[in-house]
Amino acid sequence: MINLYPAINFDSLSLSNEDRLLYLCSSLKLNNLREAQLLQCVQTVINWREVVKKAKDFKIAPFLLKHLGPLGVVPDNARFELKKESALVFANNISLIKEAGSVIFELKRKEINSMIIKGAVLSEEVYHDMGLRKFEDVDLLIDRQDFNSVKEALEDLGYTIFQKERLDFSLKYRSHVVFMKNGLYFIDIHWNLVDLERYNRVTHIDLGRIWKNKKPFVIESVDTFTMDKEDALIYLCLHSAVQHAFKGWLWCVDINEFVSGHSCFINWGNITQKARDYKIKKPLFYALYFVKNIFDTPVPQDALDKLGPIGNIGFDRVVFKTVKQVNINENIEYIFMPFLLDTWKQKFIFVFLDCLRSPEYFVYSLGKVVRSVFLGMELVFKKVFYHAT
Repeated sequence: MINLYPAINFDSLSLSNEDRLLYLCSSLKLNNLREAQLLQCVQTVINWREVVKKAKDFKIAPFLLKHLGPLGVVPDNARFELKKESALVFANNISLIKEAGSVIFELKRKEINSMIIKGAVLSEEVYHDMGLRKFEDVDLLIDRQDFNSVKEALEDLGYTIFQKERLDFSLKYRSHVVFMKNGLYFIDIHWNLVDLERYNRVTHIDLGRIWKNKKPFVIESVDTFTMDKEDALIYLCLHSAVQHAFKGWLWCVDINEFVSGHSCFINWGNITQKARDYKIKKPLFYALYFVKNIFDTPVPQDALDKLGPIGNIGFDRVVFKTVKQVNINENIEYIFMPFLLDTWKQKFIFVFLDCLRSPEYFVYSLGKVVRSVFLGMELVFKKVFYHAT
């Protein structure tokens, strides 16, 4: 399943029985066609140990229990493991939600603005089930200038900085810091939509506009805010494309369910206009195109055409398809990321000029270049070997 990314020319019939079963269960609701396909799939020979392991790895065990449980086709051992994992997901999510309420209450008490984003919000507004969509931390968006105040507030609640030795580097060159409490609770503090600051420097994401469009959200009886639907969708696409290079099945499921559940409320004209204004058309195009290709997500073709027609992807398609085929999972920042930038000027600044910001960052970037060159050679070799075999 991990090799679905990027999903060009996706064909569920080409998957193994186990992966096809996971694919068919990776939806909040099953339409008549998918239900019929699922019933047909469970009649084939299934390696249930592999299914359970992948379901845990891809964080979709509760989805399988939801759709397969009523059919009575899951062997007892596999059903027990799925139920146990689903119970753990529910308990963990509830615990994190309660902790998030305490954290946000403390921030509000100290008059610090924040928005809760991603996992906790998706569970409430998209999946409508706290035990279905697993999340492992609480993501909060803040204003960068409030970081020290947020740090003090979290320390008052017993939190410490995760990987404290990297704090200075994160504040200079990244856009998030993770706080940890008792090894159980993780609060991910963001001050931009993408955690790679060098990417943010070559795009024009208007954070002021995002804060202005925020909407009310209630968590554990605490009034707070989250992104509006259009900004949330943009964020999910950037998270999948830029943050994770399309690796991660759950991010794909999130985008599909978000669009499917809010299609009547999404102004696609606003989405495409913001993508142009922010210079992030490519990551939005690919994230939405891949999801539509996999799930037949109701993304209007007109919106895809405005973001970037598939006929023009050219060399990007070759790179993405090769990454998919050879399944290189390491950080290949200098190979992959430039193909998610809209203009040649952005690519040049990202790859060459941005590394000159400081001697420290030059050394860091040089290491990235060297590693990426070797990964590129590996990718080319695997590409040749892949076709030879």
